[in-house]
Amino acid sequence: MPSSRVVRGLLAPCSFTSLIAYAAYVFQPMEPLGLTSTLPFELTSPLLGLLLVFRTNEAMARWLRAHDAWARVVSRNLEARDVIATHVEDDEMRECAGRHLLAHASALAARYRTNGERAVHDDEWANVLMPEEREAMESARENRPAHALRVVRSVVSASDAPMHAQARIADCIATLTDACTECDQLTSTPIPLSYTRHTSRFLLLWLSLLPFPLALSLGIAAVPATFFIAILLLGVEEIGVQIEEPLSVADIEGFVAELHKESAEADAQRERVNELIMRKMKTSQAAIK
Repeated sequence: MPSSRVVRGLLAPCSFTSLIAYAAYVFQPMEPLGLTSTLPFELTSPLLGLLLVFRTNEAMARWLRAHDAWARVVSRNLEARDVIATHVEDDEMRECAGRHLLAHASALAARYRTNGERAVHDDEWANVLMPEEREAMESARENRPAHALRVVRSVVSASDAPMHAQARIADCIATLTDACTECDQLTSTPIPLSYTRHTSRFLLLWLSLLPFPLALSLGIAAVPATFFIAILLLGVEEIGVQIEEPLSVADIEGFVAELHKESAEADAQRERVNELIMRKMKTSQAAIK
């Protein structure tokens, strides 16, 4: 628990509520004012619970949407690479499309990262592409993921791939575009700020007044009790705040690394299969002779 970043970030407000609890225990002058009554807390605790539940449920739904979008980016990217490797016979065109599919994922990850982390992903797609391809990608600016998909679509259209393969690749590109759009929607449409502020203010006021009835019934034990109650409730609220912007905290780097790893493994497997087929063909031809 002490190693939790959430707990460390909440030490100040939780300590503040504990200080109020200690003052309420020492002085206890608030009974004539009605602050020691538990009735207000009994009436407002269901409303507070509804606010927190709605907040965390909505934040979790956004997190799942982001995770699903990036899972589709990885799976459909790999599927498109596999179809291109199977049906595009021209080596140069096949490799060009494969490079831009990898660059698409890295450019998409860079869009949702800050300057330092963005530079890492920019280096990833820059190292994948050829110099002339890199210049075209850099000129696209914020539309780099879309530019990479346009290049893939143009290469496949100009290739000798059969129509059913082109249709399958087009379907993969459409899914990748939809995933990009969903990520943009998550970034541009956060949970309303007024709801976040109201929930935070309500929770802090509720926790600031809670020590008075606790001090009357628990005595000095109200100090640690208030601290742990504040940790629990503020922790739920803080987690909701963190995951309501899922693309800023999600493990996008893990998705991109998985894509690069599986792409390399798939290329190596295809090479081994092709070598096996060539040996089988040579063996068959030798047997015929």
